[in-house]
Amino acid sequence: MIVTRRARSTGGRVSVGLADEFGLDSDGGAMKWYTVCDSHGSCLGHTSRRLAVSWGSAPEEWCEFCAGSLVWCEVCANSAEWCEHKA
Repeated sequence: MIVTRRARSTGGRVSVGLADEFGLDSDGGAMKWYTVCDSHGSCLGHTSRRLAVSWGSAPEEWCEFCAGSLVWCEVCANSAEWCEHKA
């Protein structure tokens, strides 16, 4: 079951669930759990649910958009680096 919560640090929504629930590769079962930034689609694989939940509280640590190192275009939902709108 996918669980979604709001990250206090960014205000964005973050989901935690099993790789197959997200349609992601579990790397042979090694990365069974995933943390996903719902706002930007970035994801991070984990070996346990506990790790996935703990990383969910700080998406700015693993989502390049939340960290501010990449800028998100609100028009086309792509990285502004590749975007024709130059957000």
